[in-house]
Amino acid sequence: MIVGLLYGEDIHHLDHLAPLCSLLNVPLIVNDEKIYALSKIFYPNLSVSLVNTFEVGYYLLENAKLIISCLAKSYLELIFFPYSDLFKKKVKTIWCPHGNSDKGLKSIYFEALVNETCILVYGEKMLDVLKAKKITSPNMKVIKIGNYRKRYYEKHIFHYQNLVEKHLPSLKEDKKKYLYAPTWEDDESNSSVPLFFEKVAKLLKISEILFIKLHPNTLKKEDLKLQKIIWELEENPQVHFIRDFPPIYPILDNISAYLGDFSSIGYDALSFKIPMGFLLPSGKTVENSKLFSCGITFSSKISANNTYLEKIFKNAKSFTSMQDELYQYNFSDNENLKEDLLQACE
Repeated sequence: MIVGLLYGEDIHHLDHLAPLCSLLNVPLIVNDEKIYALSKIFYPNLSVSLVNTFEVGYYLLENAKLIISCLAKSYLELIFFPYSDLFKKKVKTIWCPHGNSDKGLKSIYFEALVNETCILVYGEKMLDVLKAKKITSPNMKVIKIGNYRKRYYEKHIFHYQNLVEKHLPSLKEDKKKYLYAPTWEDDESNSSVPLFFEKVAKLLKISEILFIKLHPNTLKKEDLKLQKIIWELEENPQVHFIRDFPPIYPILDNISAYLGDFSSIGYDALSFKIPMGFLLPSGKTVENSKLFSCGITFSSKISANNTYLEKIFKNAKSFTSMQDELYQYNFSDNENLKEDLLQACE
């Protein structure tokens, strides 16, 4: 049996594993009650099971032949280790990406995949990164999966639009709407939050709305200054925080423009051909990400001026060809995905 596994509290893995499992018609195993509850609401036609943390390893060795996970093989083997002698069995694993940003190109991130026997990639861009880091090998099977999350969203578009009306009704307002979806502050300092989080709402005109979707890792940090800014922004009627709404494509389909940094959501936004603005973290330039060539970039010198964001719309058409080109480089659809996975299971 092929199964998907979301182990732990990494809720940002859900919007990658759930659509894939649903499209493949394979079950998703989780061990977190909140993630289980959200998966039941937001992912139609998904078979999901909640398994006790202490029983996950035993359950998988007993029932699974192939596991698809966003965790590296070396980590998954720690889950199986206590029961491996009992079952005298090894379960094959397939690594699934949870985003395709330009993070991890300098630090040791992808290197954790060096011992994988099978990995999934969105397309040529991710494959080129793995080759440059010498991760791929003749013994490693690489399967292109394309933009399966967009296909899944389009398949269930009416379900998702109903969810937006129920959970995020402001997204349906006839106003100019921005989504600010920054990544978290990692070891490479790729987040725009330290420089821009307090400023971005001050760039709005009175008729505009800002939706903020912070990375779960940002919210995990006990940062009193950040929390203070969140409290203050929550008092602003033009600002709406998006919480406990994992799928990104229904959100992107209802906004006027995207504001980001090194977040992989920027690559998802390319499929909607919407105006894009990028808030460059400290020390970063337009050369640090190909994504930055798809929209207007803003430096740390940005001030509380409500004419700044107009540039995103005035110049939007000049970036469409680059958006198309980068989208095609990033995603390579595979109509034989399930067959390829079954072959990898043999």
